[in-house]
Amino acid sequence: MISKMKKRIFVLVIVSIMCVTTVCTETIIVNAEEFSNEDIFEVSEGKKNETIVNAEEEMTLYRFIPQRTGIYHFYSINSGDTYGVVYDSDKNLITEVSDDGNIAADFSIETELMEGQIYYLGVDYYQEENRGTITWVIEKEEAECSDDAVGETNENIENKEKMEEVSKSENEDVEKDYGTESESKTDDKNGKIDEKPDDLRLSIDGISYIFDENDISIGAACTTNESNVTYKWVAYNLDTQSWKLISDWSESNWSSWKPEKGNYWLQVQVQTGSGLTAEHTICFATQKDYSIGQLTLDGFCYLFKNDRIDIGTAYTTNCTGVQFKWMAYNLDTKVWSDISDWNTGNWTSWMPTVGNYWVVVQAKISEERIIQNVLCFAVDKNYGQQLNLNGICYIFQNEGIDVGVAYDCTDLKVEFRWMTYNLSTQKWITISDWSGSNWASWNPQKGNYWLMAQARMSDGTMKSHTICFCVDKDYDFSISNISTTQYSDKIVLNADCLYKRKTIIFKWMIYNVNNSTWETLLDWTDQESAIWNPKPGDYWIYLQASDGAGNMKNCTIGCHVTNNYGDSKSERMILNVGAGKEFSTINSAIEHAIELGVSNNKPIKILIDAGVYNEQIVLNDIHGLEFEGESRANTIIEYQGEYPDCVIHAEGDITFSGLTIREKGSTYAVHVDPVNTEVRGCITFSDCVIKGGTCALGYGSGDGTEVHLLNCELSASDNIVYAHNSPFSGSGQKLVMSGCTFIHTTEHTVVMVDDAAYSYFHAKSPIVIIAVNNTYNGSMMGRITFRKDIFNGEVLDYIPKSEENIILSPDNRNNINIVGLERH
Repeated sequence: MISKMKKRIFVLVIVSIMCVTTVCTETIIVNAEEFSNEDIFEVSEGKKNETIVNAEEEMTLYRFIPQRTGIYHFYSINSGDTYGVVYDSDKNLITEVSDDGNIAADFSIETELMEGQIYYLGVDYYQEENRGTITWVIEKEEAECSDDAVGETNENIENKEKMEEVSKSENEDVEKDYGTESESKTDDKNGKIDEKPDDLRLSIDGISYIFDENDISIGAACTTNESNVTYKWVAYNLDTQSWKLISDWSESNWSSWKPEKGNYWLQVQVQTGSGLTAEHTICFATQKDYSIGQLTLDGFCYLFKNDRIDIGTAYTTNCTGVQFKWMAYNLDTKVWSDISDWNTGNWTSWMPTVGNYWVVVQAKISEERIIQNVLCFAVDKNYGQQLNLNGICYIFQNEGIDVGVAYDCTDLKVEFRWMTYNLSTQKWITISDWSGSNWASWNPQKGNYWLMAQARMSDGTMKSHTICFCVDKDYDFSISNISTTQYSDKIVLNADCLYKRKTIIFKWMIYNVNNSTWETLLDWTDQESAIWNPKPGDYWIYLQASDGAGNMKNCTIGCHVTNNYGDSKSERMILNVGAGKEFSTINSAIEHAIELGVSNNKPIKILIDAGVYNEQIVLNDIHGLEFEGESRANTIIEYQGEYPDCVIHAEGDITFSGLTIREKGSTYAVHVDPVNTEVRGCITFSDCVIKGGTCALGYGSGDGTEVHLLNCELSASDNIVYAHNSPFSGSGQKLVMSGCTFIHTTEHTVVMVDDAAYSYFHAKSPIVIIAVNNTYNGSMMGRITFRKDIFNGEVLDYIPKSEENIILSPDNRNNINIVGLERH
């Protein structure tokens, strides 16, 4: 046993602008007196061995006695940064440690050993702290031999006899496939044959071969006066004692061969159209494995950037899907770090600190075929993500102040937030929440402020910059006028509203001067226009606008209507469902309504008798359909659904009333989530009981879609209502809850809302939530929960005033035992 050898490494690193050169010297110090005869194992030529190395234990020695004099190859296999030693019978060092020319590669030693002499072999890791299992082999180097050489030595004669023995006794099936001496009618293995009638001749004159990068080209020279000559190539692996077909019968006398490393008999078989046959065999040894794809690493290149070093490797391969892994070893701290894991890119970005490194790139075409290359690298400055705020600038506009911050940042995903502190009211207000823009629009009132810009990198690093700011006038949005455009069947109303990069919601109301009545034409929405179908008369058109933060504007105009734009929809067709009725199931009535062409211009009502209907209702892009039960206590639709198609999955313009909708499993009872993002419409539930598993209603909004819950009772085990806006840019989205009762849940969550647009694309996609006269029936207060970013885990129990995608209506009121439905 010996202790680990002491190693000294002297590394000279010279770094210039275009190159990095490394000079390393290596010395191995061995003390012969440290050896003993205990625990020395004997190994044989050509067999794989495994040595378990622990940092605390001494090196294990192995006794090896060569059976033949010659050059022996002693090396480790895919074991990392290893070294090996060879000693004579007196345990004196014969060879020096070799790592095959690479810093972090397997060792490789070639040395001449004498027959019958005793030698001792040892393996270990180059770094003393490393531990693991080293796989290694010692084998005798064999030279290639031609067919002529086979006949010149007793060993080759023995090989020929062995080949005949294997072909005749151990491989009878192979003889049938590949042919034997008797079948080919040859006198010997050199291709001579018995003469056929009419002087037909066939002889094989030899085999030639060309070593290529990716395979071995093998060819046969043949003499014959016959036509239709075909060739077949086979090989017998002397190591595995198995035959393998190289190429089947063809007219080409050349073939491509991709053998594994080893010793072979290479055989060509020839036959003619008249039945003459011949075969020729040579002994063949290859030191290279051609059976797997070829891959070499040809060098490094690197580019210095302000925040990183882009580093790449040149490579040569005949394969696709090559993958690369990059690592760095800090020579100062003696710590390995991953730069990038396995991927198909041969470039990566590296952000090191000052120091000296080994940069290692590994490449593979399979788990068994991994190669690597190492570069010594000196880094003279710290690289990595940096963030600096360099000042705030501002531009005075008519309707507001545009504020921006100058910055330097290496993180492409940096985000910004703007806040202001009113020195008079002593309150902070968020101008714009975290987004990728370093600009924001500010609409302050007259006064004195602190204006603060915050920046945040993806790793959480945050910096801020604040200035004092005096505002000498009120900046706000404004409504200057309402315009009207008349068509043959409608009047379109448009708001002339002045605002900049801010979500404003509108409410359109009509006052009929003739009968002194108000009508809400369009409740709170982000749409600046509304469609009006009046009858002749005199009206006031009243428009309210809100920025969601408590600021309100309004505008009123008078309008005299002479034409009749009244509703001209068709009468509804009625379909009946129930025992003894024309339809026994709800779905059969739906199919008939679709066949009749149901639409908003051709509405159909389905009346449902009392009873329990175990059905799943899926309505995609359906418009003008209405379902009415006998009563919500007696008309029940239930089903054990699976997400996304629950008891009811609907999109379009559909109304449900007087029904109990009950999910028997654990998912939603109702799911409104447009499968087709082009579908618009309003889904309404009136006087219904909706009992869900996790949720009573799941509402994934889309552009121009609304859900109305009117005088309903809803219950579920988790969030009673779950809603999110369209993940894409959209408008005209709304959730209305009026006069509803929410039954106790474990989480006491009445509504959970996600900003899907911000979470996925940082898009603008406002949805308005209108909640009036609702009640939570539970042991605690019901609440609303909100996630601005679904993926960062932060959950709020209110909607911030600065929020521009999830907007609470200014009219929200009288929500008993529910907090968070009014602006915070």
